[in-house]
Amino acid sequence: MSTFEIKKKDREFLDNLKQKEKTEVLVNRMVREKYIPNLAEIRFLLSLEEELAGLVYDAAHQVQLDNFEDKLQIRGILEFSNICEKNCKYCGIRKNNKYISRYHLSLDEILQIAREIEKTDITTIVLQSGESRYYPLSSLISIIKAIKENTSLALTLSTGVHTREEIEKLAEAGCDRFLLRFETSDQKIFSEMHPDDNLLTRLNCLENLKRSGIVPGSGFMIGLPGSNLSTVARDLLFLTGLNLPMAGIGPYIPVNPKEVIASPATLNTDVYFLAVSLLRLMNPQMHIPATTAFDNLVPGSRILLLNRGCNVFMPSFTRDELRKKYSIYQRRETTCNTKDKLENLHEKLQKKKPEVNLP
Repeated sequence: MSTFEIKKKDREFLDNLKQKEKTEVLVNRMVREKYIPNLAEIRFLLSLEEELAGLVYDAAHQVQLDNFEDKLQIRGILEFSNICEKNCKYCGIRKNNKYISRYHLSLDEILQIAREIEKTDITTIVLQSGESRYYPLSSLISIIKAIKENTSLALTLSTGVHTREEIEKLAEAGCDRFLLRFETSDQKIFSEMHPDDNLLTRLNCLENLKRSGIVPGSGFMIGLPGSNLSTVARDLLFLTGLNLPMAGIGPYIPVNPKEVIASPATLNTDVYFLAVSLLRLMNPQMHIPATTAFDNLVPGSRILLLNRGCNVFMPSFTRDELRKKYSIYQRRETTCNTKDKLENLHEKLQKKKPEVNLP
C-alpha cells in the first residue's frame, strides 16, 4: 500500500471520527437541552448515513418514549370523497385528473363506518377528502353532529382550506382536530405545485383554527420537485416555529405514470426517515403519525417509524374498492392499512426501548 493510500485512509478515518463527535454533540444538546439546531446543523444531520443516522433514530425513539412511554395513538382514517376542485400538481385526485372515477359517501355510509371504527376500540376518526364544495358546510356540520351524537369518537377533519367563519361553525358542531399541511415553506415551489392556491391562505387558515379552539395539525412533503436538503431543513425549522401539537410529514410519491408532472428531488432514502426523527427531537411532545406514504417509499416502513419518533398510527377504514380511487399517489400494498388487519396490529407494533448512550 502506498504512502498516499495510507494518508487517504487516515483522512477518511479522521473525517468519520469528526462526524461522529459532531453528531453526538448535536443530538445530545437536542435531547438534554431541547436545543433547536440551525439550518447548517440540520443539513448536516440530514446528510448522515448508516451508523451515524442510527444515532439520530435511537435518540428520537428515546425522546418519544420519554414523552409517551409505549403508548401509541391509533386513529382510523376514512377517505369519504375523492372529489376535489384544486389542481395540486403532485396529487392524483386533483380536478383535472381524468383517469379516475369520482365518489362520495353519504352521511349514513360515513356513520356506519364510524360505528365500525368505534367497535375496534379506536377513539378517533379522521375524515379526509379532496377540497370541494360538493360537501357544503352544512353537510360537514351534519356529518360531525351525527358522529358526535351516535358515537364517542373524537373527530379530526382534513378537508382543505376553510374561511374563519366556516371554521368557527365547524368548532361549534364539535370538530376536535383539523389537519392542513402547508406542504412546503418555499414560496416558489409551493406556487409551482399549487397553481390555484396560496401559501399565505393556508397559514392564515391554521391561525384561524388555533383561535377557534380546534386543535390544528400541519406538515410538509419531503422531496418535492425543485427541493433539496436545504429545503427540508427550512421546512423543519418552519414547522417547529408554528408550535403545533401535531404534524405529519411524508415523502413525495409520483402519481400514476399517465399523470407524472415531475420527478422527486434526488435525496438519499435516509433523508426521509431522518426528517421524521429530527422533527421528534425538535418537538418532543408533538403527536407525529407514521404516514401512509412511507410504506410506498419503503414497504413496511410505517412500523419502522414507530421506532424512530412517531407515536401515531392511522389504519384506513376506506372500502378497498374506493381506496383504489383515492389515489393521491401511486399506492403499494401497505402495512396494516385496513380494519381486517387490526387483529395483527399489536403484535406488529411490539417495540423494544433502545439503549441510547449519549456522551
